[in-house]
Amino acid sequence: MILDVRTTFVLLGLLYLILPVTVLVLLKNYRELSVRLWCIGGLIVGVSLLGLGMRPYIETKLPAFVVLTLNNTILIFGYLIRFKSLRIDLKRPVPNIAIFIACLTFMVLFELGRINNNIEFRTELAYFSSGLVTFLLAYTAYQYEKVYQVKHIQFIWMSYLALSISLFVRCIFIILGWEEAVPFQNSFLNTLVGFFGILTVIYSNLAYVGVILEKVEKDRVAHQKKSSILATALDENVQLNQVLEERNTLLSKLVKAKKIAELGAMTASIAHEVNQPLSSIKLNLWALKRIDEKEQRLTDEQQQLISDLSKDTQRATDIVKALRSVFLNQSPDSKVISLSKLFATLKPIIATDLEKQDIQIRYQISKGLKLYINENEFNLVMLNLVNNSVKALLKANEEQKNILIQAFAEDGFIKVEVIDNGPGVPKNLVPNLFDIAKDSKSSGLGLGLWLSKYIVERYAGSIEYKENVPQGSIFTLKFSN
Repeated sequence: MILDVRTTFVLLGLLYLILPVTVLVLLKNYRELSVRLWCIGGLIVGVSLLGLGMRPYIETKLPAFVVLTLNNTILIFGYLIRFKSLRIDLKRPVPNIAIFIACLTFMVLFELGRINNNIEFRTELAYFSSGLVTFLLAYTAYQYEKVYQVKHIQFIWMSYLALSISLFVRCIFIILGWEEAVPFQNSFLNTLVGFFGILTVIYSNLAYVGVILEKVEKDRVAHQKKSSILATALDENVQLNQVLEERNTLLSKLVKAKKIAELGAMTASIAHEVNQPLSSIKLNLWALKRIDEKEQRLTDEQQQLISDLSKDTQRATDIVKALRSVFLNQSPDSKVISLSKLFATLKPIIATDLEKQDIQIRYQISKGLKLYINENEFNLVMLNLVNNSVKALLKANEEQKNILIQAFAEDGFIKVEVIDNGPGVPKNLVPNLFDIAKDSKSSGLGLGLWLSKYIVERYAGSIEYKENVPQGSIFTLKFSN
């Protein structure tokens, strides 16, 4: 049984108006430009087909140009909008000017056929142009399937391909004279075109929903996979940075170890050279004492001078010995010793250094504190810290320059602090304050604070710096009690 062609056109028009709206509702969360264009293209095709199907009712009320030429042009324009929709998703959009030129060319040619009353030319042009744009739609949908690997798109390109073939076949039949050039002729081929048209409008819209949902799901999985790969790469990058940091730390330690080894060798050489004149001085002082004991020619002042020289010589000898022990990493000659006794030895030495500097020094040493340490090495640390405070205070503009040395027990530790009211340590130097070769003094070797830290850590202690309030420095030695 052959369907009425006009009824088929009206039915197609209604389906093209209803189904795109349904697609918009179903894809309310995914209304990208391509989705909106697909639905708009369908609505345009629906308006055109409805107008063509209702031609007998509207041709008496509207100009022939609108009823025939404009309606057919709108049909081509609607298909091209859908073609553009798919091309957008393929990242190969069709220029608007190309669509405009195509529609304008079709409209001009169709209008010429209408003006000349050439029904055969108009019919052949309409079927050929519709077949061409539906073939472009089918081919683009096929490309879409290859790119995004979505199965539902098969219904779209197959239905449009079938419609395109049926349109081309009828066009050929008209050209060969096997069919009359009547657009709404109730022939088998025309009915077949209508049948494939109905299949196309149903499949193309409903399958399009599946296409978009399947594409969205694939994009989501791809995004998750990409995020996972990115997270893995970031994790590997973090691990690589950690390895690089560990390598740099190791290299830094190796450089420091090399410097220490070089300093040890240099110190051993210097100690050997210095010990010889020190030994000679001590021997000469001893001989001078023996002579005085026999002949008693020296005054009390001269005898005191010899005694002081002997003490200073012994002090220098002890310092050289301590430095040699530290740099050659020899086991220290340590013993439990009272802090009060240690400072009793240090006070005269420090006082001698401060006599001409106009600097006041105070001591607050808690009673009963004892350390297991080498006396000479402890003296090296304290003299270095006091010397740093003195040099800082000499640069200060304070009228009263003070140094406070205090020792006390706190939280299971024995703490020794050297506090001054000088300018303090510049903030940019604080992070590397105890590193080797980081001394800020232009004439220094960068050994003082590093050496102090090295000695303190030999006894499982620590040394810290913090700012004094309102100004100055606080260096704290901390030993396990």
